[in-house]
Amino acid sequence: LLFQTGADICGFFQDAEYEMCARWMQLGAFYPFSRNHNYIGTRRQDPVSWDAAFVTLSKSVLETRYTLLPYLYTLMHKAHTEGVTVVRPLLHEFVSDRVTWDVDSQFLLGPALLVSPVLEPDARSVNAYFPGARWYDYYTGMDINARGQWKDLEAPLDHINLHVRGGNILPLQEPALNTHLSRKNPLGLLVALDENKEARGELFWDDGESKDTVTNNVYLLCELSATQNCLEVKISQSTYKDPNNLAFQEIKIFGTEEPANVIVKHNGVLTQASPKVAYDSNLKVAIISEINLILGEAYTVEWNITIKDAEKIDCYPDEHGSSETNCIARGCVWEESSTLGVPFCYFVTDLYSVSNVQYDSQGASYKLNSYGVHPYYMGLEEDGSAHSVLLLNSNAMDVTFQPMPALTYRTTGGILDFYVFLGPTPELVTQQYTEVIGRPVMVPYWSLGFQLCRYGYESDSEISRLYDDMVAAKIPYDVQYSDIDYMERQLDFTLSPKFAGFPALINRMKADGMRVILILDPAISGNETQPYPAFTRGVKDDVFIKYPNDGGIVWGKVWPDFPDVVIDPSLSKNDQIERYRAYVAFPDFFHNSTVFWWKREIQELYNNTQNPEKSLKFDGLWIDMNEPSSFVNGAVPSGCRDDTLNHPPYMPYLKARGRGLSSQTLCMEGEQILPDGSRVRHYDVHSLYGWSQTRPTYEAVQEVTGQRGIVITRSTFPSSGRWAGHGLGDNRAAWDQLKKSIIGMMEFSLFGISYTGADICGFLQDAEYEMCARWMQLGAFYPFSRNHNTIGTRRQDPVSWDAAFVTISKSVLETRYTLLPYLYTLMHKAHTEGVTVVRPLLHEFVSDRVTWDVDSQFLLGPALLVSPVLEPNARNVNAYFPGARWYDYYTGVDINARGQWKDLPAPLDHINLHVRGGYILPWQQPALNTHISRQKFMGFKVALDDAGTAEGWLFWDDGQSTELYYLARFSVSQNTMQSHVILNNFIVDTNPLKLGYIEIWGVGSVSISNVTISVRNVDIPLPVSYNPTTQVLNIDVTRESISLQDFISLTWKSSL
Repeated sequence: LLFQTGADICGFFQDAEYEMCARWMQLGAFYPFSRNHNYIGTRRQDPVSWDAAFVTLSKSVLETRYTLLPYLYTLMHKAHTEGVTVVRPLLHEFVSDRVTWDVDSQFLLGPALLVSPVLEPDARSVNAYFPGARWYDYYTGMDINARGQWKDLEAPLDHINLHVRGGNILPLQEPALNTHLSRKNPLGLLVALDENKEARGELFWDDGESKDTVTNNVYLLCELSATQNCLEVKISQSTYKDPNNLAFQEIKIFGTEEPANVIVKHNGVLTQASPKVAYDSNLKVAIISEINLILGEAYTVEWNITIKDAEKIDCYPDEHGSSETNCIARGCVWEESSTLGVPFCYFVTDLYSVSNVQYDSQGASYKLNSYGVHPYYMGLEEDGSAHSVLLLNSNAMDVTFQPMPALTYRTTGGILDFYVFLGPTPELVTQQYTEVIGRPVMVPYWSLGFQLCRYGYESDSEISRLYDDMVAAKIPYDVQYSDIDYMERQLDFTLSPKFAGFPALINRMKADGMRVILILDPAISGNETQPYPAFTRGVKDDVFIKYPNDGGIVWGKVWPDFPDVVIDPSLSKNDQIERYRAYVAFPDFFHNSTVFWWKREIQELYNNTQNPEKSLKFDGLWIDMNEPSSFVNGAVPSGCRDDTLNHPPYMPYLKARGRGLSSQTLCMEGEQILPDGSRVRHYDVHSLYGWSQTRPTYEAVQEVTGQRGIVITRSTFPSSGRWAGHGLGDNRAAWDQLKKSIIGMMEFSLFGISYTGADICGFLQDAEYEMCARWMQLGAFYPFSRNHNTIGTRRQDPVSWDAAFVTISKSVLETRYTLLPYLYTLMHKAHTEGVTVVRPLLHEFVSDRVTWDVDSQFLLGPALLVSPVLEPNARNVNAYFPGARWYDYYTGVDINARGQWKDLPAPLDHINLHVRGGYILPWQQPALNTHISRQKFMGFKVALDDAGTAEGWLFWDDGQSTELYYLARFSVSQNTMQSHVILNNFIVDTNPLKLGYIEIWGVGSVSISNVTISVRNVDIPLPVSYNPTTQVLNIDVTRESISLQDFISLTWKSSL
């Protein structure tokens, strides 16, 4: 790649023409290689060969170039060291904007400077494209208010249009006759703030001519960052001292309010107050001058933002309710004033204008709501302090970001009930939030095992073959699902003739230690010609949602088919819905009678008294389609009755906005009855439908099974996690979905729903081999680990591929099962303390700003770092390791990476896992299922920190009931591991949990001479197995027959 390129300015052959040469001088001033050159026999075309006007325009544009040379030189350095482009097509920065793919008459210098030259004769304007960002005129600093659009720009003969992209800082220097002189001139900074009032940049500096200054570390590298009230100059490399005593003497800020009370700090110490400030309120440009920030030294420039009274725009024009609390909730500033007409509550940033509005007729899919509603956010301040806000409101709403940053809530009804949680750490925020809404449910141990599901099993025989194949392959596996296939015509609480052997199969699998989860939808068919107790008893008990005036049922259509029809699969989806789908009624789960009815139907599904051979002894339930979802809009046969409710004056941003709020769900006028007997419109409680179904379903599972059980719900609302886990929904078998699943789990961690995971290998579309292998590795570390896909797609379970895939799946699932005691303990801490299980790195390392943007790795709890491969054909992964001691999980070796990115080998059969120093992880040997693995020895992996200390917890019970348990903390210091039992009424001599293996990582390079374990106050010497190269000490106590409640301590001593 060649980055110092450029054409012969004004042309090499033929005589140049005046205007063309003038325009070319302007364009060529921004070539990296800027040279005017022509051929013998042609007229002179150098700048002084024309007239005075030509000299002036040439001088002007070249002085602009020379001003920008520090920025260009820094770009050349980045090209040299990182391979970035200098001259850059717009699509390199805005590839998602298809317009940029065809722009070839403009270019960027680096990411920040847009050059829009005149390329045609007699033109005095240029039509330029501005992608979706904030753009400032380079010469004036004016925000041009053009985003994602073409704009006609004035271009007189002496002018070339340059624009600076918001979010960037450009280093500048006063121009001179040549660089030898200009390099002695004062430096400056051009700060172009983006929507979030932030900007970043760099400056590379050396003597400008010596070779190998980078190799020899003889250079300066300044990191520049700015917010709306602060500029920081940080030095990341300072091994060069410029002989000209250069300094930044001017800071120009685009897109700012007026700075006041400016101060300068040098290495944190105040060195200057009140430098000169000039401010243009029309352009919103500030110039801070008469400063002297010496090149190569760290500085902070701070200021306050002031808004003139005449410029304050009322943020709270409402007739009532204006207060400091309400004002701040709107993201505005509260400042009382004695001046008449000046608002107390006012905006502090740009308002939306027509040019600010970004609209796309299709919309971005990630912005569309699906399945559940959580009007909740967590935010981070610049200093790393975290807070969160919940708007407890179940009406339809939009929540949009503003550039301040701020949020705008637009709700179609309900009350404005805000809860604020002040942290100040992200983890404390989540604990405070779940203390209010309820802690996450404590799941049974078996639910942490691997799970298989598919929509489209033809019969129970297909499930039986799958089960036998999984067992034969010895792949760990705990839970088998059945989707709606097991039902007769997709009717709840029925059994298809094709699944007549399913009850016996369930009993066989459960005898082997397996568990079974069945699906239930809320919609109940009302078109049956044969007795269907679920509907007839539901009508008798008045459980269905009705119209408020005549008491008629609000009918929809979902999965149930009409009886006695032959389905033609060749018809379109809409035709099939119209011809074959039965009318269904939706239970009102708020109504007391509905709860009783629902539990009775579930009881009879589990224990069918009329046909005992049809009893389905499930262990958990999966409630689906409970938004509630319908295949028609509103109701059949004639649609909804209240147009105002279904098409309110303000329509939130829905996928099918034009169809109203009843799009693919119930009519909003449907009436529901709360437990106290009061009546509410579905309009006001639609978002609570899945939530209202979750608790009675969870209670029913516990009542009929007599065990803890589990519920998986598709639709969630704040506090749903108290009773259920959540699958992330109908994803696709595509590579981008792997990363999105990590983000989804992180989000639901914040929502207080710990038991989450995506459909491994994707629900829709055919899975591809490598992608599915990588997804099996990633999904092995989802709390809810289930491989699931839809009807009509290829099988994607582990035994459906080849022997190599079986090996990959078995290996990674054995690793998961090894770590289940650690994961189960995390789930208990989430249940009792509200901590997160799937955890962003920033939750543990919030002071490290790099972690704020890491969304392709995650932590399980505080200690296990998962760094999956998320891209095709990759055989390594670039992972970030925050400032701690990190050990390779598989070897126990310290990887010596702290606060840095590291390339890790990642062959197809490997996922990178690392354990954080300072933590103890309980573990067990894996087995075919958790019923068997729970009978294995318990072990501990002890990862020492730099001080030689570590801590960990173990929660243990029978995995399925709710009363008796063992809870202990384990600690290590001064070469001794100790047990601190908090409570134990579960592990006893008649019910032991045998201690088997202890690994100590990072014990040092000095040989270990002896190891002693203390059991019931008796010291027992143990054999030593120590590797000084890996610094791993392995201790095997399986022969000592030690039950964990008797373990007191373990001590090791070196030979020194």
